[in-house]
Amino acid sequence: MKIFLISDVHLGMKFAGYPGVQERLVKARFEALKRCVDIAKEEACELFVVGGDLFDRVFIRRRDASVKAWLN
Repeated sequence: MKIFLISDVHLGMKFAGYPGVQERLVKARFEALKRCVDIAKEEACELFVVGGDLFDRVFIRRRDASVKAWLN
């Protein structure tokens, strides 16, 4: 069985201390997750595991919650 494991993705992290590149860093988190999903598909992994935090906070923005839109 092939397993793809990632951890501590923290989608929705605000990166408040990086105002010059804040939006790029936020977007990069989603893009990195998409790359991981794509690699798992290419490698025919049977299980995709997120160990740790998928989201940065308990309460998240609606757009951050729609991860599915990023993964299509």
